[in-house]
Amino acid sequence: MSRRVVRQSKFRHVFGQAVRNDQCYDDIRVSRVTWDSSFCAVNPKFVAIIIDASGGGAFLVWQIPESGLDAALSEPVVVLEGHSKRVGIVSWHPTARNVLLSAGCDNQVVIWNVGTGEAMISLDDMHPDVIFSVSWSRNGSLLCTACKDKKVRIIDPRKKKIVADNLNEPICVQEMDTSNGVLLPFYDPDTNIVYLCGKGDSSIRYFEITDEAPFVHYLNTFSTKEPQRGMGYMPKRGLDVNKCEIARFYKLHERKCEPIIMTVPRKKMEDKLEEVLREFKSLRDRVILQDRRIARLEEQVAKVAIFAFPLFEFCLQISIWSLPEKSDMVQLVTV
Repeated sequence: MSRRVVRQSKFRHVFGQAVRNDQCYDDIRVSRVTWDSSFCAVNPKFVAIIIDASGGGAFLVWQIPESGLDAALSEPVVVLEGHSKRVGIVSWHPTARNVLLSAGCDNQVVIWNVGTGEAMISLDDMHPDVIFSVSWSRNGSLLCTACKDKKVRIIDPRKKKIVADNLNEPICVQEMDTSNGVLLPFYDPDTNIVYLCGKGDSSIRYFEITDEAPFVHYLNTFSTKEPQRGMGYMPKRGLDVNKCEIARFYKLHERKCEPIIMTVPRKKMEDKLEEVLREFKSLRDRVILQDRRIARLEEQVAKVAIFAFPLFEFCLQISIWSLPEKSDMVQLVTV
């Protein structure tokens, strides 16, 4: 008789919960264009949503209050207009403040300064067809775009130059899910979870990625009654980790934007906080110990330098000072 073995995972019980109606963004005319993008970009300060506008592409930028939403918002902070055709993609810069990227049906990529409402960089004549997807590098120095011509391009926006446009075959191809429309993937590198949101679908399915075969493991599904027209994904720095929040989505309806919070249940939050505090105290003790060792070495160097020539003193100080800095780096990494 065979026994079924359940795979162990910290995220098997991740569940989603939509916020109350008074915490949603109302009276928004979400774009009706048939574009395979999320139509929404989110960071801890702003929410950018592509809307219907006459005469070309335009999108709104909303500001999130410091204390969170306590009333309905109806007025955006800024309206950005500059594309000759409809806008289909928006993405916030991962490190720079108030920097937003947009791409439209005019095959043009524009980088905006949201604070002034002006376009800083315009990337023209780099894509012969419609742009399907745009992603920033981790430090925001490069862009990665996917075009209808079946090419993936890596672009340096400051130099306005294509760094690479011919990538090798993928490491693995896995059929993960089927949906009514295009699947919008959102990957969390900290938890190795991939969230799949289908346009026209009413569910969010999430999978865990591992280094060993079969690489992809199904976790759970969050479902609602109304289908989504787009989806925004909040970066980790904008989450409430004290409530075990690991992801937050901004679901676009026909006339509103609804935040959805993904959390990992914990029996006792106090125990988790105590564990984190113990680790912090242990790390602090290690740093204090290293400071004391450095102080003792400084005293030894001062005593030896009295009997040394100036040149010998300079070499001796370099050889002794370099060792504690390297050892500190090794110990801090292993913690």
